[in-house]
Amino acid sequence: MVQAHVRLLVALVVWPAGAVALAQDELPRVIVSDSMVKPGDPQFVWLASALREAPVLRGGVRLVYPDSLRRRGISGRVVLEFVVDTLGRVEPGVRVLETAHPLLVEPAKEMLQGARYRPGRVRGRAVRVLVRMGLKVAPRGS
Repeated sequence: MVQAHVRLLVALVVWPAGAVALAQDELPRVIVSDSMVKPGDPQFVWLASALREAPVLRGGVRLVYPDSLRRRGISGRVVLEFVVDTLGRVEPGVRVLETAHPLLVEPAKEMLQGARYRPGRVRGRAVRVLVRMGLKVAPRGS
């Protein structure tokens, strides 16, 4: 009964980035957009719009701008989509939505590995949240 109710409230299913063929044990991440869904299922990933408390970046973000990019004059914006877990860490599987140059992607992803968030919450309970973030990848001071 509860499971049938949850299926009606699920907004969409997102397959892992870059997956052409999924292994049998891989399941889609279930994206929830309705705050009436009860938190607790570890498969659920919530949209920030369904939360009372969205994740807040607390620190750990440090961009290492490679000298190879500096020499070539490459800089620009990268837009990433990722999941912040219930402990406030970025889960593996960061998806690139937009980039000014393909060589900017790796420094942006490496920066997220150290990021720490205050987790998003639904009804006082920490939940996994889908986050989109735009980053400027450039030398310091630009």
